[in-house]
Amino acid sequence: MEIIIVLLLIAGIVAGCYVLPNHDQAPIPTPTNARSDLKFAYYGSYPGIDGAPSQLDETRENVNLFMASRWWGPDSQLAQGMDAARAGLLLLWDLPEALQPGYGANDPASYDLAAAEVRVRARLQQLLLAGILRQVTAFFIVDEPELAGWTSQQLRDTAAMVRRAQADVLSAAPLAVVYSTIADWPAIEEFELVGINRYDESVFNSGDFTRLKAALRPDQKIMLYPGGAANWKQDPAPFFNVAQTDPQVWGIVAFVWRDDYSITGWGQGIRSNGMAPAYNAIGQKIKNGTL
Repeated sequence: MEIIIVLLLIAGIVAGCYVLPNHDQAPIPTPTNARSDLKFAYYGSYPGIDGAPSQLDETRENVNLFMASRWWGPDSQLAQGMDAARAGLLLLWDLPEALQPGYGANDPASYDLAAAEVRVRARLQQLLLAGILRQVTAFFIVDEPELAGWTSQQLRDTAAMVRRAQADVLSAAPLAVVYSTIADWPAIEEFELVGINRYDESVFNSGDFTRLKAALRPDQKIMLYPGGAANWKQDPAPFFNVAQTDPQVWGIVAFVWRDDYSITGWGQGIRSNGMAPAYNAIGQKIKNGTL
């Protein structure tokens, strides 16, 4: 996520990756039956600081999945994950900082697989001892690896390493990755859950979604990433409709609830830019299994 935001800022196209629609593309279907197995979360998370509410406080009623983020360090990540588990939510666990502290797995040139394995094993043991490992429904491995320069072999080796560590704690949670839409998708076959960072609904009529489905095996599942934050302000309804009608879609991970006014940030998140009611409504529907 962070890499593509910087690239878009530099290119001057932050307003979105909009393309002219393909009018030959079939319209997004309207669901007639609600699925009961879909997941809904927001990308990333933040703790409560100086008495302010945490992301969990603000969103727990409207999500059934919580992404325990690396953004605030491993201690905060564990504390947020434990709070979310106590609230009855499933967990999407963010692993890049365990792979490469300080870089979030975005410096493959200095990546040390053996050292990463020690840290990953320690983190999984920590989750086991904390009593929340069984609520981890997926491990998020790396964000946009092709833009950071990861090779296919590095990704294959990393996926195999994480699975070895999982075996020791009897975890079978799938591994997740997110790619951009502006480069190839290395080692895509290694991940059970795959997303692409195209935040507006043109993902469905630009060919990117079709290309992704063609690259996946039937047993691999898709994470959708509507961009509700900042100037994207994407209506989540088309993503909801696709998720309800395409059984290969695993869930929706909306980008992004929190605000970020840093130099590489996006500005207002969904919580502040007027899109919260639309996303809360979608989250409620998925959580309750309704249309």
